[in-house]
Amino acid sequence: MAIRDFNLSFDAKTVFFSGQSGATGHTWQLFEVGVDGSGLKQITHGQHHNISPCELPDGRVVFVSTRNQLWVTCQGGGSGVLFSCDRDGARVRLLSANIDSDHTPHVLEDGRVMFTRWDYGIEKNVFARHALWTVNPDGSNLSLLFGNTIEDPAGFWQARPVPGRSEIVATFGPHHNGHAGMMGIIWPRNGTEEPRGRGFRFITREIPSYCDTTFHFGFQDPCPLHERLFLTSYGGDGGQKNRLYLIDDRGNRKCFLEAEDRLSCYNPQPLLARTPPPVIPNMCNNPDWEEME
Repeated sequence: MAIRDFNLSFDAKTVFFSGQSGATGHTWQLFEVGVDGSGLKQITHGQHHNISPCELPDGRVVFVSTRNQLWVTCQGGGSGVLFSCDRDGARVRLLSANIDSDHTPHVLEDGRVMFTRWDYGIEKNVFARHALWTVNPDGSNLSLLFGNTIEDPAGFWQARPVPGRSEIVATFGPHHNGHAGMMGIIWPRNGTEEPRGRGFRFITREIPSYCDTTFHFGFQDPCPLHERLFLTSYGGDGGQKNRLYLIDDRGNRKCFLEAEDRLSCYNPQPLLARTPPPVIPNMCNNPDWEEME
């Protein structure tokens, strides 16, 4: 089985991840498993791709799915947007009004869901389309968090909140061609469109990420330990493979895990329990999703 983009439950006892195998019909589906390897369970099924699962404060799961059967505006691929479901895959509900694609949801400490939204909006060029947005777990109160008109970097990917702080760590990457790039910090408290130095700054080397720049072995999967120390996956130190690193807020890094042969490592996260955020009361009656024929 191939696996990707996993996240821990709040109690640090369960790993949620996306998996693909012959048993899933070569689609990506959601799974959960205990951190000790026990209790493997498939959550979603069907003909559509389901990826990027993350536990919500009420125990449900938010994820990205192509079951809405939309298409990316300027490309031929399917468009995945935010949905939620129970831990057994029941009560699937659409949370997003996007016509393009949503990416990597994570829950903020106030209970809102933060995610990267591909938005063909106004007041920006065609390549600056991937900003950070928030939405309530019921799909209400969609709001811009940061970066709708920022042009360099072209996208803020794989964003995660810094524990106990308003800062966010993210991959600063290109418009297309993968989510690897540089690493940086964002300060949404200063405003939604503040420039470099006030709204965001690079942690690693400041390499422009205009248009469809590709960083095959750039930084990805940043995960904050606190506001000055992070985990990350990086492939730029030779051997055409990704290793896991501890990196500080000035870009100093130290490798702490390298796989054998040409295998790469991704998605580093501390195995620590977290206090669940508050449950935001429902503001709308979002019906269960019905599959299109």
